[in-house]
Amino acid sequence: MVPEKFYSLLILVFSLEMVSDINELFQPFTAEIDIEKKEYYSNQSISQGLISFQDSKFIYHLNAPINQTIYGLKDQLIVQDNDFKQVMIYNNNYNFLLSKVFDSELTYAPISCPEICFQAIINDESIKTSTVSAVNNKLASMQIVDNQNQVFLIKFSNLVYESTNINYVAPNGYQVIRND
Repeated sequence: MVPEKFYSLLILVFSLEMVSDINELFQPFTAEIDIEKKEYYSNQSISQGLISFQDSKFIYHLNAPINQTIYGLKDQLIVQDNDFKQVMIYNNNYNFLLSKVFDSELTYAPISCPEICFQAIINDESIKTSTVSAVNNKLASMQIVDNQNQVFLIKFSNLVYESTNINYVAPNGYQVIRND
C-alpha cells in the first residue's frame, strides 16, 4: 500500500515538472475529436469531428452523427445546420458541454494519474467533475461527469498547437433563428 502511494506521488511530481500549468495544454489548437458517453458495458459515440480552440472560443465541425458546425463564442453558441440550411443563435444562457469545459474561468488542480492530469474546480450545477489528461505534453482527453452521473469522454487526436481565427458569418441563403 505504501509503495503505491509513493509511486503515485512521484508520478504527480514528475507530471508537474513536465507541464507546470494547465494553460500550456489549452494553447490555441486544432484536433480531431471524438465524444463518447461511457456506458456500463461499452461506450456510445455521441459525435466526431474536428475542433479548433483559442481564447475560450471554439469551432466544432461535426462529421457524425450529423453535418453541423458549432461555434462557441464569448457569450453565444451558434449552431449551423448544413442539411437544413439553418443557423440557430443562442445567447448567454445556453448549456453546452464543450463551452463549459473550455471556459477560461475554470481553475484546475493537478491530480495523480499515469499521465499528466488536472481536475477542474467547477461552480456549475450541471457538471460534477471534469478531468483533463495529457500525453507527451499535449492535451489527450477530458472526462466529464454531469449532475446525473453520466460520464462523457472527449478524446483528442492529431492535435496541433496553432492559432485559428474564430469568428462567424452566416452563409448566404441560410435561415437565421435567434433563441434569446
